[in-house]
Amino acid sequence: FNPVASLTDEQLKGIYSGTIRNWKEVGGEDLAMLPLVRNKNSGRQELMESLVMEGPMPESFMEDLEEFQHVPSMIHFFTYVGGYADAIGYTVYYYKENMIRNQTPVKTLSVNGIEPNKQTIASREYPYTAEVYLMIRSDLDRSSMGYKVFEWMQTRAGRQVVTDSGYVPY
Repeated sequence: FNPVASLTDEQLKGIYSGTIRNWKEVGGEDLAMLPLVRNKNSGRQELMESLVMEGPMPESFMEDLEEFQHVPSMIHFFTYVGGYADAIGYTVYYYKENMIRNQTPVKTLSVNGIEPNKQTIASREYPYTAEVYLMIRSDLDRSSMGYKVFEWMQTRAGRQVVTDSGYVPY
């Protein structure tokens, strides 16, 4: 069991730039860290780099990672984090809460003492949020099914489906 419950922005940047390499540096046990990353063009990796790292992860850090630390899919990510006491990874709230749920034994860490949940994400108190948009072509025929779905998504019922599906509306 890892006693770390929260990391700061700077600690996350340190872990994923390679300057923090041991859990004791962030309040954990004396255990080398196993930071997991996604492949370069995955949506999760792009979010991590834009929201947390504020740019690409250093090439030197990426080159130092062992082959299996470049995790090919999100389910593998959860398997590794749940299976290795020294592992750390990242995902989006929606995926963990709605797709994985409690299938693997992973703990969600807070950031700057703020737990990610529907309230802190909706209020943007949680520091790492990304918008998801529904878009259509501006010249889409208004009698098309695509346009009708677009219109319906803007109704109370459509917004409720978004909420019920696990997304956090703003």
